[in-house]
Amino acid sequence: YAAKGIVQFDTDAATSGISIASGVAKLATSGVTAGSYGSGTQVPAITVDAFGRITSVTNTSIALSASDITSGTLPIARGGTNSATALNNNRIMVSSGGSIVEAAALTNGQLFVGVTGAAPSAVTMSGDATLSSTGVLTLAGNSVASAEITADTIVDSDINSAAAITATKIAGGGVSNAEFNFLDGVTSAIQTQLTARLPLAGGTMTGTLNAASNGLVVGTSQLVVSGGSVGINTASPSASYKLDVVGDIRATAFFYSSDRRLKYNIQEMKGLETILRLRGVKFQWKDDGRPEIGLIAQEVERVAPELVQTDSVTGLKAVKYGNLVAPLIESVKELYGMCESNTKSIQKMDRSIASHDDKIKVLETTVEALKNENLQMRKELQEIKKLLQKN
Repeated sequence: YAAKGIVQFDTDAATSGISIASGVAKLATSGVTAGSYGSGTQVPAITVDAFGRITSVTNTSIALSASDITSGTLPIARGGTNSATALNNNRIMVSSGGSIVEAAALTNGQLFVGVTGAAPSAVTMSGDATLSSTGVLTLAGNSVASAEITADTIVDSDINSAAAITATKIAGGGVSNAEFNFLDGVTSAIQTQLTARLPLAGGTMTGTLNAASNGLVVGTSQLVVSGGSVGINTASPSASYKLDVVGDIRATAFFYSSDRRLKYNIQEMKGLETILRLRGVKFQWKDDGRPEIGLIAQEVERVAPELVQTDSVTGLKAVKYGNLVAPLIESVKELYGMCESNTKSIQKMDRSIASHDDKIKVLETTVEALKNENLQMRKELQEIKKLLQKN
């Protein structure tokens, strides 16, 4: 029976997962981990026993195939066509009326052409060109009428480098100086005139070669100038120099011909005497005011004329600064010899001073001994005086 405030359980309470101890009923755990199950891509699979308890829960991924969807339409925003109409293979899809629809089938030679505010439409090429089903564009009569080509519409890059275009293909077979403005006097028979002026191999070019603003580019071969002088940044290079540059030169290294087999009458030279007579100065160039340090060529010429060269046209003098290495090397050697000599003299003086120090120590010892002996004698004299005074 059930009285007020009393709960009665049948004999199956233990098997139902309820335990009673000291009047307290407790539910046993179901073995299911506490938490939330299911998501946007998974559904929970739940197992319930005979007592209505959930004994297990697992997540199962949602997987849909085309056969699972049998009705309705999928919006374009979700990757669909927004249309229930089946699509055929090998067709172009276009957007029309908020849906993806199938465009009309194209026939050979047709193209899709855009139409403002509407779906593209299929058109057939007409006029001077036709298009085959394999994509080959054919010009009517394999030519373009001259009336359809305006001035400057065909440029050099439009002509294939392998095209065999001869002078006869150019109107009249002639080329005017305006069309070849970098060659003087070319009017016709181009290859003949070019070969006569500058053969592809060998030959001599006369006149002035005016390079483009980006300079003269030479390939892997050498650029050889036979005779005369080469000027950079000057239109009139000095005949005193093979290369006359107005401006600064930058290079990884400069090498001077110095093989013994090229020289004779080789003599030793005094380096320090030469260097001491030279005067280093700070100055500014008159042409642009740039500050610089260096030597005065006229002063160097009085000391070492071999280091100075005079321009035969302008009379301006230049100094071979690199050759100053020779007297500088000899100067260092001479200074080193002086240092060695001074070092030996100082060492000799140090030995002499050390010898004098030893002698002084001996004398100091002797003086100290004499002082002690003198004290002892004074003491003895005092004793003798005392004895004499008693007697």
